[in-house]
Amino acid sequence: MSKTEEQMRYEFYELAQMPCCGGERGFYNGPRGGACTNIMCGHCGATFNIGPREFIQQIGEPDAEALAKVQASSTGAPA
Repeated sequence: MSKTEEQMRYEFYELAQMPCCGGERGFYNGPRGGACTNIMCGHCGATFNIGPREFIQQIGEPDAEALAKVQASSTGAPA
């Protein structure tokens, strides 16, 4: 979780990519409460809390094996 909230917000909302792995934005909705929703990255499994006004906070780390596969596929290297 080394990226700042500003960096994650830019990648997620402006570039339409997942800030955890750089994959095309794709996620599963999770529980919600109040104005926020938890989501899980469909590529690497990292979890985030997102809300109105472009709020995003990483709440769980990606799965190391899934992350390696995503990163290898983006570089063309074998996983």
